[in-house]
Amino acid sequence: TRTINLANLFAHGEIGIVPERLVLTLGMKYEYNSFTQHEYQPSAKLSYVVAEGHTLWSSAARAVALPSRLEDDLRLSNGSSGSDPQTGLPVEVILLGNRSLQSENLHAFEVGYRGLLSSRVSVDLAAFYNQYEDTTQYEPIGTELASDPSRILVSVAPRNSISGYTRGLEAGTNLQLAETVRTQLSYSLVELDFPRATVGPPSSGAGSGLDPQHQVKFRCSVDLPAGILWDGYFFYV
Repeated sequence: TRTINLANLFAHGEIGIVPERLVLTLGMKYEYNSFTQHEYQPSAKLSYVVAEGHTLWSSAARAVALPSRLEDDLRLSNGSSGSDPQTGLPVEVILLGNRSLQSENLHAFEVGYRGLLSSRVSVDLAAFYNQYEDTTQYEPIGTELASDPSRILVSVAPRNSISGYTRGLEAGTNLQLAETVRTQLSYSLVELDFPRATVGPPSSGAGSGLDPQHQVKFRCSVDLPAGILWDGYFFYV
């Protein structure tokens, strides 16, 4: 039996540098947990109202992903996974936990524009850069020869050994065609620079190779009689 503790404290505040024009928003999240002890996650956002309905903004933040109980305490055999080319003996991979894991770190930076072009049309544009550090992947940590039956045991465990980044652009628009008809259209472009994981289950989704580079989303919402709402979605990846 193991007891896991988690506690959070969050502070948030706004500073009006130029009243109703230039605003600085600051935030700080403190977290205590049983895996990595103390974690600090600051954030800052600067917004500038260029004109009524038109805003430029930029932000920076640090976020963490804590180790899971699985990564901490895992011990799992996946059975035979082929044979050794030199000895011909079957190979069994043992997945182990690692209680020395640290949190995965993200430093996120964004700049953007939000505009209300009319009472029915708004647009959002943004560019982002995300730096990932200490991302977890499973790596071999030892090999031994076992008997009864004879086989080669390969032990793998998670380690904070990957760094990389993502960057991209996002654009979206909201259009109200009528009082009861609303549409949303968005597009995103994402580029990833991550090494591929060596072996074992993925920990963080970042850099897994499953993230599409291009995404298009379209949504249409219609208010029908009798309080019924109809939603239609279209996705392209």
